[in-house]
Amino acid sequence: MRYRLREETLKPQLGDLEVRRQIFDHLPLDPLHAEWFRHRAWVRTIHGTTRIEGNSLSDVEVEEVLASSPARYPRQDALEVLGTQAALEFVDEVAPHLDVAVGEPIIREIHRRV
Repeated sequence: MRYRLREETLKPQLGDLEVRRQIFDHLPLDPLHAEWFRHRAWVRTIHGTTRIEGNSLSDVEVEEVLASSPARYPRQDALEVLGTQAALEFVDEVAPHLDVAVGEPIIREIHRRV
């Protein structure tokens, strides 16, 4: 069975999605809330990334490790969380530099940090 989408049937939904994206992009957000959202996104990203690899920590425990309480948790799990944080910080540093080619050296550095 072949399934094809007719572009004209998607136009209303895509238009609605674009309107919502524009609204979201221009929502005022005070710095306190922006920092809270960023922090929550980091915790969830680190938790999800390490969880896929078998890390046993919950998102609350990941947050505690990131807040300087790694000794309370299994060493390997805590090190994975901290390594993933270091790798993501590196990616954040490199991402704005459009002149940096994403290739094997960058991927190896990310992997080394994890």
